[in-house]
Amino acid sequence: MKKAFTLIELIMVIVILAIVAGMTLNLVFVIYKNYVQSESISRVGSQADIILDQISKRLEYRIRSSDIARKSSDNSILNLNNSGLNSSYNILEFIPYSYEAFDLGVYSGIVDMDNTSSLKGIETPGSDLKRGDLVFDKLSPRNKNKDLAMIFRGVNYNVDSSFGYIGSDIDFAKVKVKDLTHFNHNPSFVGKQMSEQYYLAHTAYAIVATPNESTKSSDSAANRDFDLTLYYDYRPWLGQKYTDKDTKSTILARHVSMFKFKEENGMVFLKLCLRDNQKQRSSLSQSGFDFNVCRTKAVF
Repeated sequence: MKKAFTLIELIMVIVILAIVAGMTLNLVFVIYKNYVQSESISRVGSQADIILDQISKRLEYRIRSSDIARKSSDNSILNLNNSGLNSSYNILEFIPYSYEAFDLGVYSGIVDMDNTSSLKGIETPGSDLKRGDLVFDKLSPRNKNKDLAMIFRGVNYNVDSSFGYIGSDIDFAKVKVKDLTHFNHNPSFVGKQMSEQYYLAHTAYAIVATPNESTKSSDSAANRDFDLTLYYDYRPWLGQKYTDKDTKSTILARHVSMFKFKEENGMVFLKLCLRDNQKQRSSLSQSGFDFNVCRTKAVF
């Protein structure tokens, strides 16, 4: 007759089964965590790449002397290549040329210096400026019939005093369409430097990271959650700011943990970090597993 298990043998079996079950659960958790991490890196990384592409496309059309970093706490500004640039300068701001109007043949980007005067206006041969009124009204409905910016190539501009970012001083021409090939310029431009090539601009851009509703004042810097917002349809040369209530905006990204930028040798380097904030990840996040994915991009 077969003997029954003793109590000690039963306890040993239970202990062994418990150990095996614990190891199995731990293995399942590790596999799940690795899967979630891999899936998050792929998905959030793709989102970051798309957002950086959107920003870089706008930066490609920037008027290079106009790009600045702004500090939201005191509104001070620096050139992007300034050695004093640090993380407290959290706003990227610049003026792009109106590539849409250029591609449509509205303006040529060339000035006939010999036939330009205060009386005649600024002559730009090869332009079809009469089409410009309709084009610019569609691009910038806030500023119908208001001055455009004519910024000249080869002129040394100062970000502190040339673009209207700080104060009201402007060193380029504020212009309106006069006829098919002529701009009328503001009298304040008389006596200032110009060249045979120019950019025409109808707006500035500001890219701003602001804490969203999920961020608490008690959160550490590493745990803060931001929205990355693009502000547009404002003209610094007319005294307008990205903070004006009439300025348009669109959210480029949510759950941003970092947005940094700098310029070196004419290249703008961007770094964007996104946090995976899906609710099903919350239990893992609470256990110390942070789903942050960073991407970088250089823009000439």
